[in-house]
Amino acid sequence: RVLSDKQGVNCTRESLRALFCNHTHCDPYFDANEVKHELAIPGLASGVFWDNLVPKFREKDALVSRETPSPSVGDQKDFLSKLNYIFVDISTSFTVLVAIYFPSCTGILAGSNRSGDLADAQKAIPLGTLGAQLTTSFVYLSVILLFGASYNPLFIRDKFGESLGKELAVTLISWPHPMLILAGALLSTFGAALQSLIGAPRLLQAIAKDGIIPFLDKVDYV
Repeated sequence: RVLSDKQGVNCTRESLRALFCNHTHCDPYFDANEVKHELAIPGLASGVFWDNLVPKFREKDALVSRETPSPSVGDQKDFLSKLNYIFVDISTSFTVLVAIYFPSCTGILAGSNRSGDLADAQKAIPLGTLGAQLTTSFVYLSVILLFGASYNPLFIRDKFGESLGKELAVTLISWPHPMLILAGALLSTFGAALQSLIGAPRLLQAIAKDGIIPFLDKVDYV
């Protein structure tokens, strides 16, 4: 199990004893396990890839831990929160991951919507679409595999970086400055918005031109 750094408690058995023990006894899990520091990003040579390879979907409010299945806290969440435990904020499944990943593929669709400007569309569309799919798939798959091969399995599930004082995981390996990640995310958001502003009117015009929806005839012009 991983602990939050929100109260600034040192990760030693002596420092945590005040949280997990009272005057008579200690929490059974605290007694049965070792308190230790672990590297958040042990690196490619650490072998954590195999730990992250197996899906570990969690239910909301479950503890972030190596235990499978993750222990259910039930009505003890308020009590366990005082022990600095970190909880899963949403239930996860394969369907949820697909919903998160799918918007990354919309750039290919945006490019297809602008294919009418190509000089030789019959040749350029198959080659361009195939090239875009292969390139983006390679980049996305590389990022997924490199993250899984570099990050501690507990830290990679610490969504908000609570175990490192709210640090974003990806900014810890950014170069030359962590702000590049935030700037890239902001520009990517603007880029997606501009793609929608450019592609949606063209798509609407094409639908009107084909006469599929009668009341859209008025937009069938440039």
